[in-house]
Amino acid sequence: MTGQREGDAPFVILAGGRASRLNGDKALAPFAGATLLDAVLARCRAGSWRGPIAINANGDPGRFDRFGLPVLVDSIPEFPGPLAGILAAMDWAASSTTRQWVGTVPVDTPLLPAGLMGSLQAVLPGLAADTIICAESASGLHPVVALWPLCLRKSLRQAVVGEGIRRVRDFIARHRLHRVVFPDDGFDAFFNVNSAVELVAAEAVWRRIRPDSAAG
Repeated sequence: MTGQREGDAPFVILAGGRASRLNGDKALAPFAGATLLDAVLARCRAGSWRGPIAINANGDPGRFDRFGLPVLVDSIPEFPGPLAGILAAMDWAASSTTRQWVGTVPVDTPLLPAGLMGSLQAVLPGLAADTIICAESASGLHPVVALWPLCLRKSLRQAVVGEGIRRVRDFIARHRLHRVVFPDDGFDAFFNVNSAVELVAAEAVWRRIRPDSAAG
């Protein structure tokens, strides 16, 4: 991808869940003149970070053709949750022997802080190689907004496949964790959109903080 920097970790937008309360594909839900996926991409590209990007999603990958990004399907059937997407992200990132970390963000968080991935990556020096790095704000820990060390791939697969672990927090609790605290900018930058009402609320904030910009 043009503009990538060799040292920037790859990251994956997790869009593999089922959006039953939005009556359709959450990633492609209309948002600020584009889609939720457009908005998340815009926020993640707003800083100086320029790492490779992929989408984790199940179903027909052709619906994401216009984004020009790799689409990763869960390797574990029956929608076991975001841990399956994180595992898919790790497997993809591990295809390059030079990569040691992969970042993830959920597709339902369109208000993410600018420079998010760069801020997470900036704390890597000095941390143990098996440390999970998660975002935190006034609303709490955001376990899916994280950098994952690829050395935990085998541990994650065992947890999901061998033990049936489904909660991201349960997996994180087994490992080292470093929290990166993001300041409150007058709104919840990690707000999750899970319904039509929340979609409208998030778009109202988007238009307030970026009044002249469409999500795309």
